[in-house]
Amino acid sequence: MTLESRPPRAKRRLLPALILLGLLLPGSAAEARAKIGLVLSGGGALGAAHVGVLKVLEELRIPIDVITGTSMGAVVGGLYASGKTAAELEALIDEIDWVDLFKDTPPRDRKPFRRKQDDYSFLVDLKLGFNDGQAQLPTGLIQGQKLALTLRELSMPVRTIRNFDDLPIRYRAVAADVETGTPVVLGSGDLARAMLASMSVPGVLPPIEIDGHLLVDGGVADNLPIDVARKLGAEVLIVADLPTVLKKREKLNSALAIAQQMISVLIQQNSQIQLKTLRRSDIHILPDLGDMGSSDFVKMKGAIAPGEAATRKELAALSRLSLSPAEYQAFRGGSQPPVDAPPAIAFVDIENRSRLTDKLIAKTMAVETGKPLDKKKLDGAIERLYALGEFERIDYQVIEKDGKTGLLITAQEKSWAKNYFNFGLNLADDFDGNASYNLAGTLTLTALNPLGAEWRNEVQIGEEPRLRTEFFQPLDDLREFFVAPELLVAKRNVDTSNPLTGRSLFQATVAQASLAGGWQLGTWGEWRAGYRRGIGSTSLQIGSAPRSELGFEIGEVFSRFSVDTLDDVRFPKTGTGTSLELVQSVGALGATTDYQRGELIANKAFNWDRNTVVVGGHFGSSVDDNLPLQSRFPLGGFLNLSGLSHDRLSGQNQLFGRLVYYRTLTSAAPELFDIPLYLGASLESGNVWEHKSQIDLRSLRYAGSAFIGADTYVGPLYLAYGRADEDQSSIYLFLGRTF
Repeated sequence: MTLESRPPRAKRRLLPALILLGLLLPGSAAEARAKIGLVLSGGGALGAAHVGVLKVLEELRIPIDVITGTSMGAVVGGLYASGKTAAELEALIDEIDWVDLFKDTPPRDRKPFRRKQDDYSFLVDLKLGFNDGQAQLPTGLIQGQKLALTLRELSMPVRTIRNFDDLPIRYRAVAADVETGTPVVLGSGDLARAMLASMSVPGVLPPIEIDGHLLVDGGVADNLPIDVARKLGAEVLIVADLPTVLKKREKLNSALAIAQQMISVLIQQNSQIQLKTLRRSDIHILPDLGDMGSSDFVKMKGAIAPGEAATRKELAALSRLSLSPAEYQAFRGGSQPPVDAPPAIAFVDIENRSRLTDKLIAKTMAVETGKPLDKKKLDGAIERLYALGEFERIDYQVIEKDGKTGLLITAQEKSWAKNYFNFGLNLADDFDGNASYNLAGTLTLTALNPLGAEWRNEVQIGEEPRLRTEFFQPLDDLREFFVAPELLVAKRNVDTSNPLTGRSLFQATVAQASLAGGWQLGTWGEWRAGYRRGIGSTSLQIGSAPRSELGFEIGEVFSRFSVDTLDDVRFPKTGTGTSLELVQSVGALGATTDYQRGELIANKAFNWDRNTVVVGGHFGSSVDDNLPLQSRFPLGGFLNLSGLSHDRLSGQNQLFGRLVYYRTLTSAAPELFDIPLYLGASLESGNVWEHKSQIDLRSLRYAGSAFIGADTYVGPLYLAYGRADEDQSSIYLFLGRTF
């Protein structure tokens, strides 16, 4: 250790006088004040405690010269450094829907109609990428699209500041280089992107690339960046340290829990190293957050008060750093950013990192120029583009070029799912010997040309096996018009049982090719028409019939008009789903049988509070009552005359209606990964008839059900009891879509 030499006695006598003189000189108090640094640790949802710390520091009029932060500490610190007050940050925590913020899926009304139709399969909403002959998972459980746009909006007032030393308060965010594990200090560039990189939790959010570094949450490398604040010249530190609680052995009962524990260990270890460097003049604030966890975002507001309470415990030490009201007002007033007003957008540039055309992106976005930036419209435009399902992230920046202000739209295609697998399961059991299942998988190749062609291939095994391949080719930049050739091989069971002839169950096998064209009507509807040609056969599986096997040929034209404004196809709460299809089978086109067939399916959802009612039904008819077996209308099963087994009835004419009620059981403010639960019941009525002359409302059958449902990650799951007239009843375990 090296000791400083003491000054001569004469000089020592002059020191008090010089200090007194210095205090009397104008401006010298500010010069003599020690630079104060605020260090904010990471902690996810616990980071709201930092807002409580800031509230007390403002109340005590403590000037902050430097802010360093990691993860959520980087977000709170970055927004405060940009000029927001503690009160504004508290309001943001209360206003933001944190559960929705961590969901990438755009509202269903933003999806193009083709993407909406994907929902009607029973496939799990999890895609497995397939590139260069290898399966590939996404780099994050979510892509953080909404989170990135929210940070972009909140940092808009300082959009032109590229050096973080020029912010109202000097600021640094800390991230970790995922390749080396070393901390990376971010002191310049895009503030929103720096905050996002610092909080990109490995496995949850994808890494962010900045200046050649692939960055993730800084907590694993430097969760409490005391060293960074010192390097910025901070002489006194206020360190807001969020607790890292390690789980006991009995809680370490899964691979995920163990992985989370290891991250917590790394965070705790590097924080302890930093804490050992604290000096006597530094102030350490450690809020008591009880059993609140880092993922409890719906409880964030509750972390503010513990942050305040922990800070007030240090009042004696903090008060020594306080300024007078006039000095504090001068300090804060001199560091405020300019009042932000929406900039007028003169141009839009596109940085297209995909195989799609710039025209498609520009027309989908449809950003108006020559007017002030409308943030609400811009968010809607970005949602429309993101809803195409082909981009990993879409971002924007307000830029200056040639003396004009404009937008730079960056569209990054999915690096992991240009081509992807998807899987699904459909399962039904009535606990009366009737069980069925279907297991399906698809391989979809996307963006095959600049207009966004797709090639989808499906395989399904189980009760209704099928092979299908479709090539969807848009014909214009907005994908309004399209052609779609398709090949299909499928089997289905047709039950023709009746009291007079007894049980007869046939299996129909079809192999056909079709060519369709159509028009997508915005996001709400589609008209499609085309021609089908194929062959098939029916074979008797159960019962007796004059001819147990029968071959046939298909030659038909069809037209289908669909409307879909449902907010969800699993448990809808609002909107309408309607489809009308007309089929003309003609011998001149190769058909064995001439017939005309029409079918109308409709559902309408109404919602109030936690209650939902869905009114719906379907109607099908043959003009001449001469439908072949493979074209008959089925009826029976859960919510389709509950109490009967699946497709227990079939006929050439069908009429069915239902009213379904369900109530949401889970909290109105769900947790981030909650599975919604529902309790419901239904009333149903309908029947099938061989001839239109037999249709009589007095011959309608009646049924109902009571059920509990869950919207799981593998599809909607129901446990239900159904009962139909004639004392027919069933208990159902049903996995798959029903509406």
